[in-house]
This record gives sequence, structure tokens and C-alpha cells, in this order.
Amino acid sequence: MKKYLLIIFFIAFSLPVFAQEIDEFYTGTTEAENQILDIMKEVNRRSDLTDNILSEGEVKIKAPGMDESASIEVRARKKNDLWFKIDGPLGVDVATGYFGRNNFTYLNALNDYSITGPTNQANISAVVRMKVYYDDLMNAFTGTMKIVKFKNDVMALSESGLYYTLIFTTTSDKGIIINRKYYVDKSTYVVNKCEYTNLKGDIISAINFSNIVSSGDGWHAKTIQASNPKKGEYVTLTFEKYSTNQMNLSFYVSIPSGTKKKVWTN
Repeated sequence: MKKYLLIIFFIAFSLPVFAQEIDEFYTGTTEAENQILDIMKEVNRRSDLTDNILSEGEVKIKAPGMDESASIEVRARKKNDLWFKIDGPLGVDVATGYFGRNNFTYLNALNDYSITGPTNQANISAVVRMKVYYDDLMNAFTGTMKIVKFKNDVMALSESGLYYTLIFTTTSDKGIIINRKYYVDKSTYVVNKCEYTNLKGDIISAINFSNIVSSGDGWHAKTIQASNPKKGEYVTLTFEKYSTNQMNLSFYVSIPSGTKKKVWTN
């Protein structure tokens, strides 16, 4: 089963997205859109305060026919650098990866191959077996949340009790419609949950953040659970150690001799 562990891990920890262009400069055309953008900016500001991260924890993966656990170490500098190492029982190397904004190196120790190449949506998606963007990986591996808007998103906002729900609706070239829903605490701007749903409201995948730790205006979750309910796949990452403001982080991936090296050029 170990050869499937990485596939389940990445698929569950990746949210389904279409190949859309991120819209960083949208200013809003209505009062409602401006309110959504203001909430989004405050969420991202507070998320950015948790940075230069060194963490260790445990990953538990449950899927049909599988119940596995592994240890994980994560190092992150949110602007440019994400590094992780996954070890199985008895310290067996499973995978090590570095994803920068420009280039990545990924070592699959179970199958003795490595991949290096430019970091883009297509390459990340090929490695993790699902369409995903760089910031999606950063969110999942750090227990924080940065919200992005795509150029063809239609935005909506609802409120219920202590929470805002930000809804971004995206339509693919094939006419498939996906809703991204972010549940934001009104007082702390912590994102407790992110869901991807279809038009019927069925949950395609979700990430839940719990055991929230605050540091000033910044925050992170000690427990992150990613799920694909229809497939019965659940991945829970629990951080046992989590340090911020670590200024001397190494993001090097050591490739053993004899490893089959794949180089992607675009």
C-alpha cells in the first residue's frame, strides 16, 4: 500500500482548481464585492504574519483499504520557499520536496526517482496528481490560509452568526462550475474551513483547520484535515512542534546516487 500513500496524501491535500489566471489587482465594482475584497485582504494580511516556519508532526491517511501514518517535517518561507520531508514507520524515507516560486525539486524515495523543473501550475499538478496552485500547497503544509481570486470568479458573501462565508464561483472552459467557500471568523479573520462544492452543494473536497494558535494578529492551525468525502479519503496533519521567525532555514533536497533523475524543461 505504501506506493499509494503519496498519491492519496497529495490528492487529499490539494484542492481542485481549473487552469485560471489569478487576479491580484481586482478592485471591485460593487459595495458587496468591495466588502469581500476587504475581508480577503485582512485574512491574507494576518496569514502572512505567520512566516519563516519550521514544524514537525504526524500525517494520518485513511482511505478504502488503507490506514497509514507517517512523520513529516515542513519548512516554509511563504514568499518563495516550501520544503517538506515525509518519513514512514521506522524512519523509512518516503519523499522530500522543495517547491519555490520559480523552480522545484521532488524526490520520491519509495520509487527511486527525482524530478526537477520550473514551478508552474501544470508541473505542480503533474506531481501531486491534481490541478493545484502553489499557494494551495503552502496553505495545506503550513496550517494557514491565503485566499486568491481568479479572473473569472463571481464573488458572493453570506453571514451566519460569528462567521463570514466568502464564495467564489468559477466556470471552466467545459462549463463545469465549482464553488470555493471560505468560512472566516468575524473577530479573528481565521479561516476555519475551505470547501469546494458543485452546483448541487455536494462537497468535492475540503480542508478543515482546528486547534488554532494565535500569535499577535497571526495564527496557524495545529491540526489540518483534508478530505475527499466521495472517495472516502481523509488526511490529517497534526503539528507537534511549530516555530516561526526561523531565519536560517535550509531548503536543500539531497538526491542519492543511483536515483533516476527526471528534468522537466517547461
